[in-house]
Amino acid sequence: MAGFGAMGIFQIVFLVGMRHTTSTHSALFLNTSPLWALPISWLIERQRPRTGGMIGALLGFLGVVLMVGQPDATARTTLLGDLLTLGAAICWVGVTLIPRPLVARYGAVPVSTWMLMGSLVVVGLVGARDAVQSVGDPPGWGAWGALLYTGVLAMVGANVFWHRAVQRLGAATTLVYYYLQPGIAMMLGVVFLDESVRLTQVVGLLAVFAGVLVAQRAAITQPAVRVADPAGQRAD
Repeated sequence: MAGFGAMGIFQIVFLVGMRHTTSTHSALFLNTSPLWALPISWLIERQRPRTGGMIGALLGFLGVVLMVGQPDATARTTLLGDLLTLGAAICWVGVTLIPRPLVARYGAVPVSTWMLMGSLVVVGLVGARDAVQSVGDPPGWGAWGALLYTGVLAMVGANVFWHRAVQRLGAATTLVYYYLQPGIAMMLGVVFLDESVRLTQVVGLLAVFAGVLVAQRAAITQPAVRVADPAGQRAD
């Protein structure tokens, strides 16, 4: 369900939504996932949000708003694009919550593999036509390298680490780390793309780190969760 449904739909609605909205709107709506995780975890898993977790999530989102900055007034945005991106954020909460019992039983590696294979079926069916059309005009080596990076490291590796963290810290706390993405992208842009950084972006980055720290400190007080590793052994 998490693979075919949540993860597959996430990929589709996120990419389609980006075509109909700005990158600013996309970043803001996508980073609402930790905020959605609080009530959804409460409803599905009966996990009452901790005060520290709620403060960390709100502080992190404020930091993202500061880092993204003001949207381009000349850019084209639509309600459809914003709603699709918001739907992608909610889907990612499902990707995080749904497989938790399976990860606890079988481990993060096999569950992440099943989820990615399931999402590949959904994305493959939707993108089959474009894939066939690209045969006549294949992409360059740079595009293939980007595909290899996103497929192996960004998808497989990141999902394994992500689901292990969910089992140990809980969904709401782990999702707060989602806010680190814009900050890391900003720092990489400075190093590799010679991009400039505004003071508000630095303040936003500090707010994100503060939010993650607050959420992490709240998670330390939670009891440890026993997690099954891929070899079938259990570790605290």
